[in-house]
Amino acid sequence: MGLGLFLVSTLGGYWFLTHLHFTRYEALRDSGYHVFFRAAFAGGILAGAAHLIFLFLNRYFPWVDPAWESYASISYSPRAILLSAVLGFALPCVGNRFYSEERAARRSDERAGNLIELLVAESIEHQKLVEISLKNRKVYVGFALKSGKVSHGKSDVEIVPMMSGYRDGDTQDLEITTNYAPVIRKSLEESFGLVYEDFRVVIPMTEISSARVFLPRAYKLFQQEKAGKQQERRDDAQEG
Repeated sequence: MGLGLFLVSTLGGYWFLTHLHFTRYEALRDSGYHVFFRAAFAGGILAGAAHLIFLFLNRYFPWVDPAWESYASISYSPRAILLSAVLGFALPCVGNRFYSEERAARRSDERAGNLIELLVAESIEHQKLVEISLKNRKVYVGFALKSGKVSHGKSDVEIVPMMSGYRDGDTQDLEITTNYAPVIRKSLEESFGLVYEDFRVVIPMTEISSARVFLPRAYKLFQQEKAGKQQERRDDAQEG
């Protein structure tokens, strides 16, 4: 019976940790025995809270205990453990009203130092263009839709690309080769049965080498300056 009660308490703790926004991302990054010990610890805290609740009820509402005994003949300790499991399932529903999932994800990324995911979150929140460079030198520029956090802290990024290109192998300069924006705009306007999300590209976080906010005006100025310098070199070569 003792082991059964312990497992019930641990289950409540696990549900609490993985469904409360404030703790769920840290819990999802854990693995193996770390998950078990964290869940057991959370279950113990909940069991302590349940014990205090019963002490409070017995002191100020003495009629509750006889009423419970007449409804379900369960001794005091198992009763507290069962209540702790109920708390584990119910408290996230209450707590999540005051702490959003987006805020929790940002906090988790800050604590883990996941700067790329923070940048993606900024793109989603403020609808900023983000430039994502992959390890194979492919580059996508577009609007991030979501960053899906999964177990062990890994995640994928969904992006609707407005442009794509590559980084030069020698200079690492960005070269835009494809402009998707006109095609996407035309497809949506002519009602091909498509929606904006149909153009998304899913990129594993493990394939991303760098990311930054993309500023079209700055990129255009950079390209103009680059073209000017190339023209100067050609002029110098001709004069020489």
